[in-house]
Amino acid sequence: MEIKWNFELNVIKEYLSRFYRSDFACIREYVANAIAAQHRAGVSYPVVNDPVYVEISPERIVIEDKGVGISRQKFKEVFMWFGRSENREVEGVQGRFGLGAKSFMMLTGDTGKVVMRTRSREADEAYSAVLTSTGAEIVDDGGKDDYGTRFEIYPEKPLTAEKVEEFYSGVASHFDFSRIPVRVKACADEPFSVYITGHELNVVRDSKDGEDSTLRRTEKVKEVEAIFGVQNHEIEILEYNEVYELGVLKTRPYHELRWWRDSRTAVVLGDVLVDKAVSAKRFFFRIKVEDGRETEILGVKVRTPEPLPNRDDYRGLDEFIRLVRLQHRTEDFKKEGYDKYLNVSPADLASLGGFLKDLRRAVDRVKEIARDWQKYDEELLQAVERALPGFTKLDKTLQILLTELPAYGSWGYVESNGRRRTVTVAEVLNARYVFNRNVGYVRRRPSRRKELVMDEEGVCAVYTENNTAIEFLKKNGIKEVNVRDGKTRVKVYTSVWNGFEGGDAEYMGFDRLIYGWNGEVFVYAGKVSELKGRHLPACRVVIGSKNLYRKLKEVFGDFVMTYNEWLKFVFDTTLVTDGYEVTTLSSLCGTVTGTETGTKTRIGTETGTGIRTGTRTGTSGETCRFVETYHTALLPALERVMGFRILAFVDATAYTHARDILGARKLEDWFRDWCNESPSWRIASMAERVNRESAEALHLVLMHGRNYNSIFNDLVEIVYRYAGVGKGKEMEELKKLAAPVVEKIVEKYGTLKLGKFPVKAFMYRGPVEKGDLDGLTAEGVRLVNPFIPSFTYDLAGKAGDEIRKLQELQQRFRPFGALIYHAEKGGVLNSGSGKTKVSAREVVEKYLPSFARSKEDWELLVRLAPRVSKKIALSTLL
Repeated sequence: MEIKWNFELNVIKEYLSRFYRSDFACIREYVANAIAAQHRAGVSYPVVNDPVYVEISPERIVIEDKGVGISRQKFKEVFMWFGRSENREVEGVQGRFGLGAKSFMMLTGDTGKVVMRTRSREADEAYSAVLTSTGAEIVDDGGKDDYGTRFEIYPEKPLTAEKVEEFYSGVASHFDFSRIPVRVKACADEPFSVYITGHELNVVRDSKDGEDSTLRRTEKVKEVEAIFGVQNHEIEILEYNEVYELGVLKTRPYHELRWWRDSRTAVVLGDVLVDKAVSAKRFFFRIKVEDGRETEILGVKVRTPEPLPNRDDYRGLDEFIRLVRLQHRTEDFKKEGYDKYLNVSPADLASLGGFLKDLRRAVDRVKEIARDWQKYDEELLQAVERALPGFTKLDKTLQILLTELPAYGSWGYVESNGRRRTVTVAEVLNARYVFNRNVGYVRRRPSRRKELVMDEEGVCAVYTENNTAIEFLKKNGIKEVNVRDGKTRVKVYTSVWNGFEGGDAEYMGFDRLIYGWNGEVFVYAGKVSELKGRHLPACRVVIGSKNLYRKLKEVFGDFVMTYNEWLKFVFDTTLVTDGYEVTTLSSLCGTVTGTETGTKTRIGTETGTGIRTGTRTGTSGETCRFVETYHTALLPALERVMGFRILAFVDATAYTHARDILGARKLEDWFRDWCNESPSWRIASMAERVNRESAEALHLVLMHGRNYNSIFNDLVEIVYRYAGVGKGKEMEELKKLAAPVVEKIVEKYGTLKLGKFPVKAFMYRGPVEKGDLDGLTAEGVRLVNPFIPSFTYDLAGKAGDEIRKLQELQQRFRPFGALIYHAEKGGVLNSGSGKTKVSAREVVEKYLPSFARSKEDWELLVRLAPRVSKKIALSTLL
């Protein structure tokens, strides 16, 4: 009997392509139908565990089952109708649209065919049929020997090795968890790649293969045969009912081998793996029905998934999987014992310490299933609340308890990376109820001064503007901190050096300021902005009112300076030269009217300086360049050739601050940059004032300097001869010339005088009897000026010798050494009112043994302060 199709092949192929994404879908449908046939047969016959056979070769594809077979009547119904399926009423099997049997046309096309051989258990009929693009022909040739159906699909074109590989891997992946085993055999004329799983019955390897096996865990084969199915896997079933089964997959599925994953996750609908990504590991889920029936999970009504015609998508699958996972996760939450924390008070939860994070992770594991992208599904969260009463409250409580807040006061410190230490809200509650600490919160970020007050009062405070966190803290007995500073404090910037930019200040009381003092200079300003960007020495910067300045000045005397006072000191103690004579910067300049970045400075002189510059004297508004150099003998010639004044610092006192303030550079560096702008033009410019020989010689000397030791003096002589000026003095000559000026500087600035500094502060490191020395001040005591370098004393004659003695005593005994020197000179100590005077010698002799501990200490004292220490030293040494 012959049956003609009533449709065009191209039309039906176009129609099928809308549902099936690839030609493998044909193979999948036929294998799924074969498994369904054995399921139906298994109701009455013991053939469920017999494997379905699949053979894939270039010439044909074979799918054979031992199911119920196909009667003649059913064959006509199945192949003559679209949309009718005999699987529609069978539970647990796939195939509901009547499309699968016709899908062979995607492979056979115009010239291919399908040969079907069958023997029906129900009708006891055996026959064959040939299906082509034009129709079907039933042949009475005895069909199959045993019950079931065998399809032989002959493609329009022979399959390539790559297509054989694709079909083999597709069958292995999709039916890896089939409840009925699937035995698949594949072969090709050319080698193809397969993943070896250990369940192969036969593997004919390609003898030429030598790389893929180790590199990709694949084998190049010409033939392979294996059995796939759920029997190959180890699955721990956690839940089993008529609708689904849920478990833990312990073995690696074939589809993850193909994509190099190892999450061990599989979702199976009936017996076919679903191409569905699930964010879970070691997860096995089989949906046993696909009829859209309504069921209830966690109190939510949901329908079982239904396949869409393309077999790659399923209606309601995502929602069904999420609900099952959520139910399982809530049960795990109870099994792990976390449900006992659902209604625990926040204070008791806070006492759990590090366990809070574990509890937080357990809560998040439940919630993450209810999360869809950036939002939570409220219906699922309500379902969780029904399963775990108090879950929502616990989640919110944990979220607040583990919120980190910046800590201040007794808790506060800044970490090495500049970030402030943080504590969790749980730690705040724990400190309050377990350790009974003075804990609170502040709504505004506290200043350093307020934090210092909290630290002194032992208050542990956290800062937050979050109203939810504040309300939570208040409900749990944590109050807002409100502290007031009753002390007079000084705003101090410590460790200041070079360009001042402000930063974090310390607020300290006068006592702390005095007893922590080690001889540093204070630079005072009314505002930070007055000093920002200025060059400063190593000092402490104090900011405050004029009253504060007067109070500091009264206690610390000369050690407190305004910026202008310090600047005057720098100009008074910095020596400069024109190559002939030496003078101080202040005598030369009078006032500094402005500076530019680089080495050029415009200065205004109130009167002529008397310093010789060739044939001229300094005039108001004259342009100068200040430089560092040891080529001072060249300075007169440079002035003549360059056409402006060049003044160098004399290395007899500290000139580093003046150099930074005036923007001075090394002469050679400045000259090199100046010449590099246009060397020929610069030399020509110099030659206009003298001649080319002088300009070129000067250029050579300054560009190469002492590297030309053998001809340096000759070059200098050439410069002077052509420049027409006298040769300047070398640096060592200038230092000797500066000696009288240096001596006057040391006499005036070598020491700084203290104000009403308490004597007790000198000796706080040693044992001081209670009440003793109270009220005595060190007014008039002098300490070595920290801004005068030691090498300056070598030129300062007797003044320098005296300061060296003071310096040695200070280096050995810290500020107490200055008190020893004061006593040696017969100085007195004043009372706070100034009416009472006490001999400094009496005080020093009493406390000297507390500071002089070694033989070297006493020997130094005998040498430098014999009047104060000789008797005590002799008795101690003897």
